[in-house]
Amino acid sequence: MANSNLSLKEHLLSYGIKKINSDDEYFKWASGLLTEKTINQLNNIREPLQSEAGASREELIDFYDFVALPKLAKITHSMKADALCCQRSVQTDPPR
Repeated sequence: MANSNLSLKEHLLSYGIKKINSDDEYFKWASGLLTEKTINQLNNIREPLQSEAGASREELIDFYDFVALPKLAKITHSMKADALCCQRSVQTDPPR
């Protein structure tokens, strides 16, 4: 069971999701976490999404399934950490 005493930021950090301040810092951090094999897999599976013809439903599902793998999820979600937790406070308890 999750520890309800953690702040949202601490909870996200427990999954490896963290706020990164710049694109350069993000890409340096992320590339240090991925093997060459994983980078190649990601590039191959992402290719149809970037094509002019667009990706099929199956290709989209394959991409999202791949980036949801634990080894990639923290990288994927860290890209949007600001939107998740860090720009404004989030009220978690109902007003009294």
